[in-house]
Amino acid sequence: MATAAASMLLLAGCGKAQPLVDNLLEGMPEHEVMQALKLPKGGFRVVAETGLVKGDPRPPYSVKVIRAEGVTCAGQVSDVSLSFYLKQLHVVSCYPQNVDAMIDALIKAGYITTRGREFSAVHDGIAVSSTEIDGRWCVSFSSERLTADQRRWNRRYS
Repeated sequence: MATAAASMLLLAGCGKAQPLVDNLLEGMPEHEVMQALKLPKGGFRVVAETGLVKGDPRPPYSVKVIRAEGVTCAGQVSDVSLSFYLKQLHVVSCYPQNVDAMIDALIKAGYITTRGREFSAVHDGIAVSSTEIDGRWCVSFSSERLTADQRRWNRRYS
């Protein structure tokens, strides 16, 4: 619990949390994300979870990835992958049912400016990029601040 409190203090010290996509903010704790997405208990599954063993002398480290199906992302029905670093929402990856509608929604929302399926942009500390994973097109919204924190930890302590 102290880790989550310290993480939120760090977030507060860095300024206001930025929106990743829709009403999801970088740094949100898992329970708030589930409420915001209106995911029922059991409406998602944990696909990966790592952390340090008790007594590890290194600073805290944890990653948790949750997947849910049929969630609205940027106005489009999508399967989503939610990544948490130190119990803070770090990345939202959306796999829309209608790729073209998602691209149109991203243009309308100002995330991107062209209709191509490959893009990478940064807005107010949030990286937005597309890729194809296992034959499915995906757009990810990630916190540059948390990505930098995780990379720093990995360089120093891995």
